[in-house]
Amino acid sequence: MLFISGQILYITFLVGMFLLGLLLNYMCSGDTVVRVKQGYLEGSKLTLRNGKVVTRFTNVPYALPPVGERRFKDPEPIKYWPGVWNATSDKGLKCMQYRHVPGGGNVAGGQEDCLYLFIYTPWLPDKKQLLSDHKLMDVIVYIHGGAFMFGGGSMYQPLSLLEDHDVVFVSLNYRLGPLGFLSTGDDVVPGNMGLKDQTQALQWIQENIAQFGGSPDSVTITGTSAGGASVHFHLLSPKPRGLFHRAISMSGTMLSPWTIAEQLPNKTKLIAQHLGCPVTCNEAIVDCLRSRPALMIAEAVRLTQPFLYNPFSPWGPTVDGFSNDPVLPDYPAELIKQGRVVNVPWLNSVTTAEGLYPGAEFLGSDTFMKTIDENWIKLAPHILDFNFTVADNLKQEVAAKIRYQYMNNTPISRANHKPFIQIISDRMFNVDAERSSRFHSELKLKSHPVYFYEFNFRGRYSLSDAFSRSFTNYGVAHADDTNYVLQFNPEVLLNTTVEEQNMLNFMGTLWTTFARTGKPSIGPWTPVSPNAFNYLRIESAHEYSMKCNVPEIGSRSFWDSLPFDEKNIWTARYPIKDLDKSDGLNYISDSEYECKEFSSVQTNRTL
Repeated sequence: MLFISGQILYITFLVGMFLLGLLLNYMCSGDTVVRVKQGYLEGSKLTLRNGKVVTRFTNVPYALPPVGERRFKDPEPIKYWPGVWNATSDKGLKCMQYRHVPGGGNVAGGQEDCLYLFIYTPWLPDKKQLLSDHKLMDVIVYIHGGAFMFGGGSMYQPLSLLEDHDVVFVSLNYRLGPLGFLSTGDDVVPGNMGLKDQTQALQWIQENIAQFGGSPDSVTITGTSAGGASVHFHLLSPKPRGLFHRAISMSGTMLSPWTIAEQLPNKTKLIAQHLGCPVTCNEAIVDCLRSRPALMIAEAVRLTQPFLYNPFSPWGPTVDGFSNDPVLPDYPAELIKQGRVVNVPWLNSVTTAEGLYPGAEFLGSDTFMKTIDENWIKLAPHILDFNFTVADNLKQEVAAKIRYQYMNNTPISRANHKPFIQIISDRMFNVDAERSSRFHSELKLKSHPVYFYEFNFRGRYSLSDAFSRSFTNYGVAHADDTNYVLQFNPEVLLNTTVEEQNMLNFMGTLWTTFARTGKPSIGPWTPVSPNAFNYLRIESAHEYSMKCNVPEIGSRSFWDSLPFDEKNIWTARYPIKDLDKSDGLNYISDSEYECKEFSSVQTNRTL
């Protein structure tokens, strides 16, 4: 009797599976459904300005939710989901974060279950044809910025990029703030969870992107600010090798002074104490923090930002060479020195007024500017992120030297904002963008050329508008170039001026050509050389020029004269690795570094 019952159950199971298969085939017969390694995904159609239709997939999981016991742990790959995953939402989920919201508001929000991708494709392979029947497209992966503290992948949409270019675009979420970068300084929680999330996302893309028409053999990783620094991290980490083939960093590298977070174990104890957890045993600290609401952990970030969200990146990457499985085994400069880099083409950049983040927020209030002016000695270490890298007895002297160098002790005010913004630009972005490019160029590898541009086009909209709460033209702000490739402000696509539309075309072509060939589409664009800084200055889509043999940008010599802890690492003259070429690698010859200045006016060349 039991045997018969077992047979009936087995037959019932088979019939059920057959019916489920029929149901799935019916449900998945639409042209917005794909099958990936983990199951089925249903996307939605999106019509662009020019009438082109693309398919969008939102909130696609690439790892298990990092909640409960998985909080503060490495991401775990998601193996399977039942049925058809609904990826049609217009609302992109964001990771839990302490949001930088000018003017107040609910500063903590998001959700802990947040490890999702956002995928756009102009072509889905027909389920009845082989993928080889259609050439797979280049893939562009975007890592969002936000100082490793806030933001989300869904904020950036490739609306203009896909109008004229057939590429597969993917953006991603990763854990932020203490939920993504808390560290006990040992193997209890080594840290860098947010960076490990990014690597897991790249692994998912390798396994599945062909199902969206993308080539796993042509993946370009891109990012702005903390996203640009993240791209640089992937160039230095042993983990993501083979997962990408070209790299673009905009307004951020791993040498920027805000990227390597200092004193993370002490900050971890500070939050633990605030939330009523023990502080004497790392295991007990972490067990207790896992029991606390994620929102409370996010809100506790304010304890590590003494002045108006500054320092703006108190939680971020850390050197984890002590770990059993490190992802950043040494300081970034040391990894470059040792030649431990991923040998792919790298495009690096800055804008001409980078310091408008966070400077535009100060400019939005006379009170803020007056506070900074009157308390410069006290606030400069936080605004310029040297509170932990300059000895206590030298901080006052360093702050005074900086102010005198740039402002000659004139007031810090709206009327006198340009030198103040230049201080932030040079310290936080410019100097180390140049430095990182030079250091990588010293390797002289043909497979790893380094290109650089400076962006100086100001359209109607700027990131500084949001932070200053005005439409005052303070200059070309941090991340303004990103908005001409990916729209964090879709209004830029409404009633565009001729100049703005030309810049949208220019930047889109620059990105997609680099993604396809590893070389910028504007020529002759000479890469950065070990002995000369060469870069392209972009004024508009029709006005750009090559600058050759520039001694330095960002007053690097002045900043190198200050007693920062990082000084000895940054200013060391690195020996070029294996100059005898005995390692079989293909090196760039000196003649290939010969730079010829040109301008678009002289060449009459436009994209």
